[in-house]
Amino acid sequence: MKKSLSSISYVAKNFLRLLLMVLIPSACMALSRTQYQVTDFFINLATNIGNFKIDSFFLDVYRYFSIINFESWGHSIFWLVCMLVCLSGAGLVFSSVERHMRLGAGYSFKWKSLINDSIMMTLPYGALMIASYEVVAFIISGMVSLLYTFLGGTVLFLILSLILVIVVYLLFVAYFALLSLTLPSLLVDGYSFRFAASYSISLVQKEFWNVYSTLILPLIISYVSVGLIKGLCLILGFSSTTSIVINYIFSFIYYTFWMMYLPATCMKHYMHLTGALREDIHTSFNHWR
Repeated sequence: MKKSLSSISYVAKNFLRLLLMVLIPSACMALSRTQYQVTDFFINLATNIGNFKIDSFFLDVYRYFSIINFESWGHSIFWLVCMLVCLSGAGLVFSSVERHMRLGAGYSFKWKSLINDSIMMTLPYGALMIASYEVVAFIISGMVSLLYTFLGGTVLFLILSLILVIVVYLLFVAYFALLSLTLPSLLVDGYSFRFAASYSISLVQKEFWNVYSTLILPLIISYVSVGLIKGLCLILGFSSTTSIVINYIFSFIYYTFWMMYLPATCMKHYMHLTGALREDIHTSFNHWR
């Protein structure tokens, strides 16, 4: 928890500068995000116990767990464009935080240069994480469908499916944590992608639970908050239009937080575990303070 608060403190001190970088990517991701999400699957199941049915693996299960928007070809292309914008924005934030922590360099408006310097690193890393998540989403969907075959839309099916999803997500976050220092390694030391990934794993293993906790705790809070918001919309009887607007707003806040928090957390861990001096703490510059 202390590590998470430290990263949040860093984001808070540099909030306005970081916010400028993530506004457009966060808005793009919020607008391109599908309305079928993990929390929706379980809310739909919980409110239709006994009548819940899975007729189509893709429509009734997989699209709830996938992060890709499959609602139409147009939605999928728009999602892809927005994801490229998001990865470019992530590269911009990572590069800026890296320069600040490693060199003590103040805030710069040379965004194009920072993106150009990092885009060839963020794209393969982002592609790996997206592909990995989609494999996990497919596996979860298959296991949930298998449970439904034996149990139907019962309370037991709800409980076992929820436990299954939580366990698999906890394992996926562990996988992500092990590779979370790949991008900092690429930016700071210029290693090859394969070596950077291997180096990330070896570094994280030194303090795995510290790294893992800084990722899983905020993620749990995020998912619980999303579930509560959606549940309240349902209980209060909001119209579908109002619920969708609220979902877009909350998605924007969600992406904005993670696009600022994740680079700060990963860079702080990398600097700490490699024993590098944090120049943003020791420098006389005050641009980011």
